[in-house]
Amino acid sequence: MAIVLEAKHGQFAAEVADFFSAVHFKNGDRDRSDAWADVAERLRERENERLLD
Repeated sequence: MAIVLEAKHGQFAAEVADFFSAVHFKNGDRDRSDAWADVAERLRERENERLLD
């Protein structure tokens, strides 16, 4: 999912994943919220890796 978000939203991909995480959290779906938070974290890790190369 991280790759798909990067392809569609570029530098805003992590923020999009954070948005989905917040929506699911607000709707009481903790599992999906956590999954989207993990995607956002991975996107930020990928961005940091690219900056270090």
